[in-house]
Amino acid sequence: MLVKNIKKMDLNKTLSEEEGSICLDSPALERKKDKILEIANTDLMISEDSGNIPDIDEHFSRKKHKHRKKNRAMNPSSDLEDSDLYSYDELLSMLRKTESLRLIEKGQKEKTIVIPLPITARVSKVKSALINFVAICKALNREPKMFIKFIMVEFGTQASIDKNNWLILRGIYKEYHFTAVIKRFIRSYVKCVACRGFNTEIHRLKRELYVVCYYCEAKTNVEPIVDLYKALTGVPGEKRDN
Repeated sequence: MLVKNIKKMDLNKTLSEEEGSICLDSPALERKKDKILEIANTDLMISEDSGNIPDIDEHFSRKKHKHRKKNRAMNPSSDLEDSDLYSYDELLSMLRKTESLRLIEKGQKEKTIVIPLPITARVSKVKSALINFVAICKALNREPKMFIKFIMVEFGTQASIDKNNWLILRGIYKEYHFTAVIKRFIRSYVKCVACRGFNTEIHRLKRELYVVCYYCEAKTNVEPIVDLYKALTGVPGEKRDN
């Protein structure tokens, strides 16, 4: 019995070896081996000549760039639509926001106005001069003609500017006289009625004057400065020149 079992085991081993040899030498496996060898050879060739192979990403990026150039030449408007540029309305709204913020900050800082003290001098026995007239007009942010007209109406006298930019008035006036006039001018034609700020301007519409505030955007109608009455002397019946 033992001899028979040993013989059977030897036969099974030989059969398994023969089957294995048959399977290894089969044509299907030989084809697979050839394919594996070909792939390995191609990998070796690629690894050797890797420096000469063109970059695929770069190739496609060049193609895309050429395609974009053609599209821009054919449709220039599409480039603007696809770009990150702002439209006109967006830029306008952004400008308004920044301008309003700037004006708000400016208005908060300009809740007080700084005006230089008036400096006067006596020119003759009958005339006085306001030396820093131009500096006061700049601080008030008003035209010199308007301020001269207001001073003439308040004092009831004639005024003019000489070559030194001094305001020459007919009459004897001191610093406190001009200080009171400047305060009245600020209340009437500089200060905003709504927010009490001083960042304002005078706008003329036809024959009306408006104080426009840059802080609260209020628009206040003010009375125009009326010229002094001038008496006509000379031939009776002469027409008044307005």
